[in-house]
Amino acid sequence: MGQKINFTVIRELMMHFRDIPVAPYGRPGTREIIDHATPFLKERNLVLLGNHGVLAVGSTLELALQRVEAAEKFAGILAIARGLGRTADIPAADVDYLMGLDIEV
Repeated sequence: MGQKINFTVIRELMMHFRDIPVAPYGRPGTREIIDHATPFLKERNLVLLGNHGVLAVGSTLELALQRVEAAEKFAGILAIARGLGRTADIPAADVDYLMGLDIEV
């Protein structure tokens, strides 16, 4: 959909990613894809690749895969919740607190 995924409604995931931004579309098989994703990965470990899928980085391949799986799981939960109505965000002060915790996923 070309929209970033905002996780400030799900405490368990928000402690690791406040949101997942969307990089602009890049033509398959070209460097364009990674060039568009790189600026986002300077401050995050996940980015949606416009019209492609999700890209994660980590200190190990296993950690990167765990991040992809967690993001996909919670994106599905968010989609269902939005389909049932609106979601309720966690208060901003709590978002900042949870984002400051040092937990690696």
